Amino acid sequence: AELTEEQAAYTAADASERAELAGGQLAMLEDSFFHISDEPGLDHLETYHALWRFVKPMLRGRPIMDAISNVDFYKHGLIDIPVSATDHIEPFLREPVENQWAYYCCGEYKAVGNRFLAFPEYRNRILGVQLFKFDIKGFLQWGYNFYHTDRSMYVIDPYLTSSGDGMVPSGDPFSVYPGKDGPVASLRALNFKDALQDVDILKALAQRTSHEHVVELIEKLAGMEIRFDKYPRNYEFIPALMDAVRQELEAGTC
Repeated sequence: AELTEEQAAYTAADASERAELAGGQLAMLEDSFFHISDEPGLDHLETYHALWRFVKPMLRGRPIMDAISNVDFYKHGLIDIPVSATDHIEPFLREPVENQWAYYCCGEYKAVGNRFLAFPEYRNRILGVQLFKFDIKGFLQWGYNFYHTDRSMYVIDPYLTSSGDGMVPSGDPFSVYPGKDGPVASLRALNFKDALQDVDILKALAQRTSHEHVVELIEKLAGMEIRFDKYPRNYEFIPALMDAVRQELEAGTC
């Protein structure tokens, strides 16, 4: 039977709406990244590979990014964007990773930096220098405003406990406090912001000179090779570095 004029109009409108929805989904897909499993170990490699084979054809070429501490997953071509723990990132830095990310959370406390309440300021801010040196494309830290205990069994008062009531080291679950008019930044959040601004300042000098020149300046002032687990343990280094960089930028000698 032929469609009436009203049915045809409805069908056309429905088809148009579906096409618009599909177009929107495809546009959203272009800006999407996909996650399979958080920190799989070598004993999960076969299972991860099976899941990868299942989902990869549906992703239309979009990248898979996962928190990962074992470089074998990258070497097998299973992860496009490795997000590596700062205390396990060294093997990844020896590989030709085009889009390397880094992260830290509750477990990164030996030698490497973090933003725990118990840590001195320089173990937080050093991150900017490290991200710059190793050309890290992005950084992950999970705890922005988690005001709960482990598995969210109950809500906590972040002004009274900063550890999820003993779940993790203090300072890990959140970086801002709830305020009357919105989030209130913690000192460690402001310090982290300074670290990200350090990246921009270092990049500004590198654009006028070279990445190698800036790394040489950094390590000359540090008196050591910079790694994620090796950096000056004092409050003077980064201010002195920023002063030296600004002097080069202002002098126009670059």
